[in-house]
Amino acid sequence: MIRNTIYLIATSITWLLLACQDITIGYLESDAAKYTIDTLHIVANAKSELQRLKVIEIDFYSATSTLQDKIAGLEEELDELQDKLDGSDEYWDAYDELGGTDIEEQFWNDEISFEEYTRLIDQINKELDDKFGITALKESLNEAKTTLENLATEMGIGSLEILKKQIAEYQQKIDYKLPWTSAKIEGVQGTQPLLFTVIGIKSTNTSEAEKFMNHVGVLGDRTIYVELDVNVIPGNYTVSLQIENEGRTKILNDMFTFVVDAPIQETLTEE
Repeated sequence: MIRNTIYLIATSITWLLLACQDITIGYLESDAAKYTIDTLHIVANAKSELQRLKVIEIDFYSATSTLQDKIAGLEEELDELQDKLDGSDEYWDAYDELGGTDIEEQFWNDEISFEEYTRLIDQINKELDDKFGITALKESLNEAKTTLENLATEMGIGSLEILKKQIAEYQQKIDYKLPWTSAKIEGVQGTQPLLFTVIGIKSTNTSEAEKFMNHVGVLGDRTIYVELDVNVIPGNYTVSLQIENEGRTKILNDMFTFVVDAPIQETLTEE
């Protein structure tokens, strides 16, 4: 009897151990997986694009040098006038005559609200700007800047600030061989470690998709990367991913698209 009981217990333990081996530990959920921004425009040759942007910058300065000199002169004139007025008795006498000092005292004595104080002081400052020529200078400066911005738009660069930022970004990418990268994927949860792998590229040109596959991967922070220079023709390349952890695998089809833009030929407008 005792022998049978021991046998039964041993058999039960063995069965339980075998059953436990069939249970996969952990979890992997990807139904909500997404990239908030799921498209990125890139270029096949970063050095060529950087050179193109630098040429645009040089041509832009050349085409608008007179206008930019005018803007610089107006800014200097405005600064000098404002500095002069800050130390001028005539300016501050006019400020007092318009009630500026009285308004300040009312505010500090809690007789008027901050909103009312701001409104009244802004009104006085506008009258002073009109009287001492600041308004006219600001209007001329704004008009010149608007003209410059319009020229930049006509030249296809948006603004000079945007162009400079693009040049700096391309220069940094080239200097440090930085890849193109997507945002981080969202909506994926699971037992660590999670392994992300690119398993497919979709494009209208199958052979180009295969070539693109050699330049793409996933970084440790779950962003998809494309090497800086990709030897493929312009077009859309859509990436599919596989996620794995212990005992589980999920396939995420068509998650992110890299658009390889065609080279642009710029035609600048003369000043």
